[in-house]
Amino acid sequence: MTRTLRLLFKVVLWTLTTTFIVALYIVAINAFDEEIAPETAALLKVPVNPYPAEQNLYLALLGFDAPEGQSVFTIGQARVAQSEVDAREMLENPGAFEPILARRNAQPKTRFDGRVDFCAPLTGSCWVDIEQHRAETASLRRQNNLLYQRYLMLHALQGYFETERPSYAATFAYVPSEVRALFLADTALRIRTATTTGATLAALSDLHDDVETWRRMLVGQGGLVSKM
Repeated sequence: MTRTLRLLFKVVLWTLTTTFIVALYIVAINAFDEEIAPETAALLKVPVNPYPAEQNLYLALLGFDAPEGQSVFTIGQARVAQSEVDAREMLENPGAFEPILARRNAQPKTRFDGRVDFCAPLTGSCWVDIEQHRAETASLRRQNNLLYQRYLMLHALQGYFETERPSYAATFAYVPSEVRALFLADTALRIRTATTTGATLAALSDLHDDVETWRRMLVGQGGLVSKM
C-alpha cells in the first residue's frame, strides 16, 4: 500500500510539474506579443452599414430583376432574409441545395427581351459600326425600358454594402449582361450621332457615372462572391 501511494504521489507530482512548466512557457511566449496595430484593430471590427436601404447599391443589384411594380430594394432585402434561411436549411440538410436552387430560379422576375449581339464588350466592339444598329438599339430600349431605367437609377446610389452574411448559399448581386451591353451600345450611339457639343457631353457624363457606379461596387464593403 505504501509503495502504491508513493507511485501515485510521483505521478501526480510529475503531472503538476509538467502542467506548470507548459503554462509558464505559454505565459513567457505571450508576454512579448506586440500590441495590435490600429489598422489591424479596425479590420477586426464589424463595419457599420452607412447606407439606408434605398441608397444601397448591393440591394438594388440583388433585386434588379424584381417583377414590374415591385421595389428592387424591397425584393433585395427579402432575398437576403430568405438566403439566410436557406443557409441554415442547407447546413442541416446538404441535400436541400438543388430544391432551394430550383425555387430561386422559379421566382417571378423581369427578364431581358432580345439579344444585343452587336455589342459584346468582352469579345468585340460596342463602338465600331454602331450607327448601323440604331434601329435595333431603339427597339431593345423600348422592349426593356423597365430594366434600362433601373440601370440608370443605379448611377445615383450612394454606395455598396453587402448586408447578407457570407455563405455558400449566398445569392449573387448583379445586372444581366444584356442590360449593360444595351447601355454601352446606346451611349456609343449617342456619342457617334450627336449633333451638338451638349449632346456629346451628356452622353459622356452618363458613361462617367457608369464607371463611377462600378468603382463604388468594387471598393464597397463585401466579399468577392457578391461582386462577381
